[in-house]
Amino acid sequence: MSKFGDGLNIEFIRAVKNGQISEPFTKADVDYFATSKGWHPSPRYVNVMLANGSSPAHSLTYKKYFEALGNGEYRLSKLAWQEILSIPEFYDIDQTKIDNQLELAGYTETCK
Repeated sequence: MSKFGDGLNIEFIRAVKNGQISEPFTKADVDYFATSKGWHPSPRYVNVMLANGSSPAHSLTYKKYFEALGNGEYRLSKLAWQEILSIPEFYDIDQTKIDNQLELAGYTETCK
C-alpha cells in the first residue's frame, strides 16, 4: 500500500473530482490537501508529481493526469477525468457532473 492512500496523484484527483479542491490548482493546494490528510510528502515529491504528471516529454509510461496552465497552475487532464473511476460511493458524483466539469474545463467530448 502507498504511504499516501491509493497514491497522492490518485487521492488528489479524487479530491478535485468531488469538489474539495477547485481548478485551477497549484502546488500549495496539493500541500494543503496532503496536510489535511495527515500526510507529509516532501516539497520535491509534490513538484515532481505535478511536473511529471503534466509533461508530454517525460516518460511515456508515466500517466499524464495533469495539464500545466502556466504560472504554476494546473488542471486535471481528460485522462484523469476518464481513468480515475474509483470514486467512493459516498461522494455522490454521477457521470453528468463529470461531463459538466469536462465541458467547463474546455473538453468537447464526454467521458462516456
